[in-house]
Formats: sequence, structure tokens, C-alpha cells
Amino acid sequence: MSSSLEQLRATGTVVVCDTGSFASIDKYKPQDATTNPSLILAAAKKPEYSALIDTAVSYGKHKSGTIDDQAEAAMDRVLVEFGREILKIIPARSPLSMFETQYSVRRERHLEGSHLIKIASTWEGIRAAHILQSQYSVNCNLTLTFSLVQAITAAEAGAFLVSPFVGRILDWYKATHMREYSADEDPGVKSVRAIFDYYKKYGYKTIVMGASFRNIGQIAELAGCDYLTISPNLLEDLYRSTSTVPKKLDSASALALSIPKREYINDDASFRFDFNEDAMAVEKLREGISKFAADAVTLKNLLKERIEA
Repeated sequence: MSSSLEQLRATGTVVVCDTGSFASIDKYKPQDATTNPSLILAAAKKPEYSALIDTAVSYGKHKSGTIDDQAEAAMDRVLVEFGREILKIIPARSPLSMFETQYSVRRERHLEGSHLIKIASTWEGIRAAHILQSQYSVNCNLTLTFSLVQAITAAEAGAFLVSPFVGRILDWYKATHMREYSADEDPGVKSVRAIFDYYKKYGYKTIVMGASFRNIGQIAELAGCDYLTISPNLLEDLYRSTSTVPKKLDSASALALSIPKREYINDDASFRFDFNEDAMAVEKLREGISKFAADAVTLKNLLKERIEA
């Protein structure tokens, strides 16, 4: 019998590896790969990636400006170098992470290559994606998506892809309500289903990519989703498992659903009000940005120390 991983692929889901490790990508043969500042930071500390760090440090040293300017340039280069290495294994897109509107637009134009850029799903981030997609033809992944409000606005902005964070949603509900959830009632799984159904019902082309999984049960419940980005340890579990993985999400079925249409892209007040009504989404978005930003600062400081040395 084929593995659960192969069965997942057979449902039409594009399997994506969420990692900074090239070895993991090579082993599981995913169709695409994602990464973020936290994963890049973890990889940057490993000796097998020292050559990439050396390249970035050398690049930064040859830039004019202050030591902070050089470290910033080196950090950009690290992201580019990791992206290039991933693209040698997967002929696809390699996401990076940026967060504020003007910063995202300015920095993406500075970076080399044709990457898919990750931007947090704040109002400002969604506006940045709209600018990058419409004016510069840069594909954007709106990440840290915890609510249908964010997902709808991202689709209206023409974002290439949106990443609902399944596991982090479940974490919040478990901690807040002090209870466990079965796979079919998992709040994170339900969130992705709602986004998928809404997009298919109204014909949005934005890809739904479930992310941040805690177990393979969550993954199996989302079989048929456009993309699922999965950590190497869960890819290994799927690779070794032969449990049946039937298709659970279906575009044709979504068309028959009764789902009210909403619009936000030209109404930031409605976006902010409806988004702020969801305590989970507000808290997890803030937490996610803070964590990615902190790891980005740590990575920058690591590069700064190398440049100064």
C-alpha cells in the first residue's frame, strides 16, 4: 500500500516542505518549499551552512554605510543564498519574510531573484502585497493568517497565496478553553476549511496553503487543500505511515455551499473592526510577528558580529 504521503499527493494537494534544511527537502521530494527567519536562524548556526553565511558576510562587508547597513545587506544576502540553494533542489518559489508596507516594497525591489515573498497578514501587509502583485508582478504569500477576515482581504488584494496557521490556532483554543479537540472539530482545521470553501465558492485564484501542523491527523483532515506546508518530522511520519488519506476538501462541493459574501479591501475600518472581534487571531498575529522579528534581529546581530570580526 502506498504511503500516507503519496496518498496525500494523490488528492491533488501540493506538498511543501517547511524548513531551512536542504537535506530535508532532498529526502522527501516535496513540490515546493517554504522558510522563515526562525528556520533560517536555526540553519545559520549549523556548520554545514557556514559557506552561505561566509558569502553573506563578505557581501555585507563590501557595502558602504554603517555597520548596521552592512549587517542589513548581509541579512538580505543570507535570504537570497538560502533561496538559491532551495531552488537548486526545487524549481519553484522560495518564500522569505517581511512585514511592513513600505519596507516590504522597498526591500523586495532590492533583493535579487524571483522569490515568493512572505508578508504578515496585517492590514498594512495586505496593502503591501497588493502593491507588489499589481505594480511589480511579485508573488506574495500572506502568512500568519488566523481569520477568515484576513484571508478574504488577501484574496481581494490579489495575493498569490495565503497561509492559515492550523497548529497555532489549535494551541490557542486548547490553552484558552482547557480541553482537547478531535481532528474533525479542530479549530485550526475548521479555519482552513472555511477559507478554502470561501475561495472556491467565489472563484478566487489565491492559493490556500495550510501551515503550522501539530500532527498528521490535522494534515489528513485537509487532504485536497491547494497546498500544505509540512515540517520534516511530520513529513517523515507521513512517509512511514500507510493509513488511508481520503480527499476531504473539494472545490466542486464548495460551490454549492451557502456562504455570505464580504468585502474589505477598500474598507480598512471594517477590516480592523471584524478582525479585532477575534481575540485568537489578534493575539496569535501579534505573537507571530514578534517571534519572527526577534529571530530576524538575532540573525542580523550574528551577521554583524561576523562583519565586525
